[in-house]
Amino acid sequence: MTKDKWICLALIGFWLLLPCSTVRGDENFEYDLKSRIVSSYNLDAGKTEIEFRRNPLVLDRNQYDSLELVRLSEAPLRGILPLQILAYKGGQLVAKGQIRIKIARYEYVLVTAERIRRHDMITPDKYNIQRMEITSLTDKPLTNDSELVSKWTKISLNRGQILTSGLVEEVPLIKAGQGVAIRYKTSGFEIMARGIAMESGYRGNSIRVKNNQSGKIIKGIILDGEAVKIETL
Repeated sequence: MTKDKWICLALIGFWLLLPCSTVRGDENFEYDLKSRIVSSYNLDAGKTEIEFRRNPLVLDRNQYDSLELVRLSEAPLRGILPLQILAYKGGQLVAKGQIRIKIARYEYVLVTAERIRRHDMITPDKYNIQRMEITSLTDKPLTNDSELVSKWTKISLNRGQILTSGLVEEVPLIKAGQGVAIRYKTSGFEIMARGIAMESGYRGNSIRVKNNQSGKIIKGIILDGEAVKIETL
């Protein structure tokens, strides 16, 4: 083996034996970057996790004293985003580069503990509270029991699904198939009859009802949980 090869191997061995502190510049730099991102964009550090997908910059803390962030997209601050990073030392630009990060948002939310059928009431035994990633949710996640009062599911839900505002709705005041009082109002008097609601609805909604006596299907306005008013005779 030649002398030059021995020197090369010796240098490689020396580099491998360097203490860890000499190769931690990247970790410290990314820590500073995360802190800067959180403070610059008013993110909740307890509910946000930042992952670097691409970071070509490697700097030690003694190489910079301030960092500037430039957003390269008007997209919401969630998911994968590009940022321009400018590093300064004593007011002078010492490095710059483009990075890609993933901003993940977490929250303690209500999560289904079992499969729930469409139009089932969501009782406390059917859900629990868990810390979950909510980055990709388009509807507001439910975080409190009070948000389920007088509500049922719009669709069937699987076990482990995050409950959101788009998956629940107010239980209708009158439900399809329910018996109702039909009030025919005219000037001077009121006629009462019994019928069946053909549709579900809320106060003030117009729904179809069937008169039990005549079998005729007519439209009426929901007054309360038991009665509808006929629009026309």
